[in-house]
Amino acid sequence: MPALEFYQVRSRKSEEWVNGLRQISLACDGHPDLHGFLWVDATGSLCYLQFLFDEQVLEWEASQGFRCSWTNREAQSLFEVGRNKGARTLGDGLEAAAVAPRLAQLQEALFPEEWQEPLQAIFSAQR
Repeated sequence: MPALEFYQVRSRKSEEWVNGLRQISLACDGHPDLHGFLWVDATGSLCYLQFLFDEQVLEWEASQGFRCSWTNREAQSLFEVGRNKGARTLGDGLEAAAVAPRLAQLQEALFPEEWQEPLQAIFSAQR
């Protein structure tokens, strides 16, 4: 399986500062159900990460490490009309074993040059 390849989504939102952080959005070539969100401070340091693999969410914070959970949409039928409408909320966390396969995918992924090294440093620290 080829490595995932992310690109940065340029938008007005990525230039907005909220509580001292700005959000960088990533999309993945060939995987429309895979998205990444990076929150960075004024120094460019990564403070929080969130990657959505369809309805499974992998999050990282320096003080807590990685955790995995499901969105509220996962409980709905895949064939239900309007499944992809509305805001997501996160459900209870999943066991640590759920983190490993998603983290392995991200460890092999390609990111925009600016974020490749900082992200891989975080992912590699989990090996």
